[in-house]
Amino acid sequence: QQKEKKSLPQSEDLRSVQFLYSTNFHKTVYTLPDNQQFTMKNLTEVLHKFYDEYTHKTPKKLKIVDAYLLYILLTGITQFVYCCLVGTFPFNSFLAGFISTVSCFVLGVCLRLQSNPQNKEQFFGISPERGFADFVFAHIILHLVVFNFIG
Repeated sequence: QQKEKKSLPQSEDLRSVQFLYSTNFHKTVYTLPDNQQFTMKNLTEVLHKFYDEYTHKTPKKLKIVDAYLLYILLTGITQFVYCCLVGTFPFNSFLAGFISTVSCFVLGVCLRLQSNPQNKEQFFGISPERGFADFVFAHIILHLVVFNFIG
């Protein structure tokens, strides 16, 4: 089996946008053809399509879980920025809070996966209510561990 080697188009077909790929031994410059140029118009079209499909096709329960995940993500970012700017003087408290945030995010993603109607065949026999009960039980155990770790 021989693999075909495709060469880049001739330089007159290329635009001036160049990407540099370098390793320890050599450097190669690649340029993109006109039809593959990244434009802001393409990005806005993709974002508008994503937003329209999300608002029309995503069930309300999943939107609530997504809002929770966004809140947890912003909380984790805030804790990390605070740690970088101010410091980690009560280190156990910072570590417990940050681990709690990351764990809550992971548990929220698990809840979203289990309650998504498109994933019913993967979670056969587990109802969304059972997934929520598992989520609450895991949060209780998680926060008992976090409170114990704070000291």
